[in-house]
Amino acid sequence: MKVFMADKIAIFTNYVFDNVSVFNSPTVWLAVIGYSIQLYCDFAGYSMMAIGVAKAIGYEIPDNFNFPYLSRNIADFWRRWHITLSNWIRDYVYISMGGNRRGDSRTYVNIISSMTLCGLWHGAAWTFVFWGLFHGMALVFYRIWSRGRSRAEDRTYGNSSWASRFFGRFLTLLTVGVGWVFFRSDGFNSAIGALSKMFYPSPGVSWYHPFVLLVLLCFAFIHFTELFQWGGVHRLPQSAWYTPALIITMIGLCVVFPPKKFAPFIYSQF
Repeated sequence: MKVFMADKIAIFTNYVFDNVSVFNSPTVWLAVIGYSIQLYCDFAGYSMMAIGVAKAIGYEIPDNFNFPYLSRNIADFWRRWHITLSNWIRDYVYISMGGNRRGDSRTYVNIISSMTLCGLWHGAAWTFVFWGLFHGMALVFYRIWSRGRSRAEDRTYGNSSWASRFFGRFLTLLTVGVGWVFFRSDGFNSAIGALSKMFYPSPGVSWYHPFVLLVLLCFAFIHFTELFQWGGVHRLPQSAWYTPALIITMIGLCVVFPPKKFAPFIYSQF
């Protein structure tokens, strides 16, 4: 995930984000999607390395990711993404500020404040602060909307349809993707430039990187198998005869197609 996927996607995303004005809208969209996958593979790969090394010497480290891009809503996303940090912020920041025990208005302030501090934790840059504020506001809006929706469902005695569940996942991915633009950009001007390219069709150079598209297809397949519970076909059973062969193949891919230069872990800077 780190060496073969994240580091290779970074070659494409870094160039596009550094030269947003050159490329057309579909290329910028692909770069944003690619960065979403890159960040996940980089940090989830890092976490899996830590979990595996710890397990080898007898320690159990909790999982840090649980298919966050399958989240039904933004609150569900933060229960699946960077779980250890999310739990820490909940227990030691949000609850310490009063949590949801002092009325709705204070709850909303606590949510926004906690997420803004989460953004500041990532770095002393206004883009990180805004990213945290953006997610805090999204969580507040979802909390307000879900309350009204729950009351409406109680009156109609109905459950959410597949269309509403699909729309919820789509809106969550869109919200998270817009947030990643600020997370990745060097400043507000760069972020606004990327967003304007995304939401206002703009001409420019087309660059549909084949490797990024291949990873995107594989990523989508793995997530669909998890979403529809197709027997966990993306997981390797320990007792299967083909498991060692696939692991050796993955190691071989990293050896035969190494990155051109060392790429530090994204989260090593935080």
